[in-house]
Amino acid sequence: MKACIWGGCRVAVWAVVVVVLSVAGQLAAAQPDASAGGALVQLQPDLVIGVTAASPPFASEDANGVLQGFNVDIAHILCQQIHQPCRIEALPFADVLKGVSEGSLTIGVANVLRTPDREQKMLFSRPIWRSTSSFVGRRTLEQVPLSSLREKYVLCSVRDNRQSAWLAQLNGPKAHVREYTHRNTLQDALVEGACDLALLPTVNVLDFLNSERGGAFDYYGPPVDDPALSGDVHIIVTPSRPEVVKKVDAVMDAMSRDGSYRALIYRYFPFDIL
Repeated sequence: MKACIWGGCRVAVWAVVVVVLSVAGQLAAAQPDASAGGALVQLQPDLVIGVTAASPPFASEDANGVLQGFNVDIAHILCQQIHQPCRIEALPFADVLKGVSEGSLTIGVANVLRTPDREQKMLFSRPIWRSTSSFVGRRTLEQVPLSSLREKYVLCSVRDNRQSAWLAQLNGPKAHVREYTHRNTLQDALVEGACDLALLPTVNVLDFLNSERGGAFDYYGPPVDDPALSGDVHIIVTPSRPEVVKKVDAVMDAMSRDGSYRALIYRYFPFDIL
């Protein structure tokens, strides 16, 4: 687990900072109430925000171990604008979902799509951007219709997600569909020629395309036009804190009105994701 406090994300000292914040939060939370004859009353608890770890350009560590990225910046802004003691933790995607569902995390900024199952376990902000899926392959590949892709090329995806399910229903040889456990191993397969085209969330492949080893690759056509491969992305909130959803929406609405949200998007992405 890695954690950071808004204003700085030094992973090496997170435990010390968390202890200090925890004590400060407890002191701030226990305030005398004049109407209760000076008795101590409990105010709002700290916010704990989970972001996905190792998922550039959304969240990653720089050379000094400092968390950075689009989701990290949103988490910092929420901390600053909601005005409560705040801690940011970088976790695997599944742990962000679990933490928000069970209450160990207040907020999750982790590129979460709304599903009926998740609606039973967490609360959702208004949509903050639109997720799409695209094929990526070598620039020299011949363009063919989507309906013929599996016949002509070996296609790959990350296992057990909406992209792998979509590839499975295409017509073509069974051997022309391959699944990998992680995006990094899938990218290795592309570079090594084990597969011709990878189907991935459009924004998640930018880091690879901008890298040295991804220099020979590009998007293979526009994003796939299929509702099964797209959806609105939300910030998630633990069910016991419905008031936080309103605060999150207010912050995101204000950023949209003053233009700062679009500026943040273009800081990380070469195209509009709204």
